[in-house]
Amino acid sequence: MSSITAVTPTICRLFGIEAPAVAQGQPLPLVARTAYDIVGRGRVDRMLMFAPDALGLRFLEARPGLLGRIRQAAPLSCELRAVLPAKTPICFASMFTGSQPEVHGIRTLERPVLKTDTVFDALLRSGFRVAIIAVEGSSIDRIFRERDIDYFSEKYDPGVVERTLELISADRHDFILSYVQEYDDTLHVTTHDGAEAESAAERHVAQFERLSAQIEQHWSQYHRALAFVPDHGAHTVNSQGTHGDDIPEDTELLHFWRISPGIPTAETALRAWNSAAEAWDDFVQSGNDWYRLEVHGPALLRACGDVRGLKVLDLGCGQGYFSRQLARVGAKVTGVDFSENQVASARKYETGDPLGIEYLVMDAAKVDKHWPHPVFDLVTAAYSIGDMPDAEAVFRAAYRVLKPGCRMAFSDAHPCTDPPFREWERDEQGRKLSLKIDRYFETGPGYCFWNMPRLKYHWNAPVWRRTIEELCTAIANAGFLIRHIAEPRPTPEQVTRGPDLEDCYRLPYTLVFQLVKQEDAESGP
Repeated sequence: MSSITAVTPTICRLFGIEAPAVAQGQPLPLVARTAYDIVGRGRVDRMLMFAPDALGLRFLEARPGLLGRIRQAAPLSCELRAVLPAKTPICFASMFTGSQPEVHGIRTLERPVLKTDTVFDALLRSGFRVAIIAVEGSSIDRIFRERDIDYFSEKYDPGVVERTLELISADRHDFILSYVQEYDDTLHVTTHDGAEAESAAERHVAQFERLSAQIEQHWSQYHRALAFVPDHGAHTVNSQGTHGDDIPEDTELLHFWRISPGIPTAETALRAWNSAAEAWDDFVQSGNDWYRLEVHGPALLRACGDVRGLKVLDLGCGQGYFSRQLARVGAKVTGVDFSENQVASARKYETGDPLGIEYLVMDAAKVDKHWPHPVFDLVTAAYSIGDMPDAEAVFRAAYRVLKPGCRMAFSDAHPCTDPPFREWERDEQGRKLSLKIDRYFETGPGYCFWNMPRLKYHWNAPVWRRTIEELCTAIANAGFLIRHIAEPRPTPEQVTRGPDLEDCYRLPYTLVFQLVKQEDAESGP
């Protein structure tokens, strides 16, 4: 049975940050495995921890109705053990520092401000926004003070819950801790398992259900975590509830977790690519993006043909790699991207090595609003269409800015080898034997987990998967004719020089399209 000190390493694992130096133990295995299945090596974007005081394992197991309702909201249950003595400030200090009482220093019912490093400090160091909502004067309200946290002290549990609901809907915080205490207060004046205490526990469960529903309504676009994390249990002596002893009733706990994948939106895509600008720039410029450098980048450039003197619009230009390739062979290039940080990276290279490229922060689906008449000889998109939620809108906008008879060339991941499920079967030496794929027809929004070891750091980026049929339909609906489709692969010589290219020598990883706007087209469809 894990200690409650495992909560801090678990939170840090979910957010992809380094745990406080004082934290002991490992993340909860069930939570870590589930998170990996859902968000890969990425991280959650939002977390709510609901901390009801004194609801122990023995109490909940005796009430299957309450237990079932909690599991309905947070199905991952983990058995943990409270630290000793099982008192509120001691246990919560251990829970959120990841350390034992002799390390964090709270060993009695005192409530000093902790000087020890906490999970909240770890979150703050990584730029996350933290809020703590608690009953005024409670342990959680007092021992984590003097930090750059938004503190909300409420008169009692109803105020705590209403404030938490408000903060979830406002969406200004990445991590929210919400503490309630009616059950603990009640057991000390009656018994830990009497009718009054049970009613108080039922209210805590109802509060948790309300918060769970609020998260699903307001945080659905994020990878998110929800947790139900009591600090200790309780028992009754001489007709009065108490706790603090080294007995199962006081020390054995059930914590409940839920990890949910976000539903991608254009806004989450923008945040992802803005935050990943540095890592993406390093990935491309370091030479580690070898598929781009050796395979699909050259293939797309070939599809563009002779671009000397042509006015070219590069959609989703990112840090400008393909725009620069076009400019170096004579094109007059304008690159657009919706991420201001990506465009800033591109402009940095233009400043250092001017090629006459203009970079603009712009949504690719709205370029026709900026250029309402056909002005370009060629439109390109290097592996960016799959990052855009409405491919047909992008193709329509590209069609309208192109002169009649001119072309669009774009590359994208091959739908047949990039479905939601793909896994290499390997031999004992780790060599790739065959690629297992499934769920090809499950299209729409999803996430790409940029978690390869050669990346400077990892991130999750929204993608919109489409079948070949869906992609071709969007192209046709925009008015284009498909002139040619290529499935580029490396040469045997390239594979000899770079063995990591061997998998896309065997299987098609990329589609490159050449489209044409008919000569008699004017304003488009």
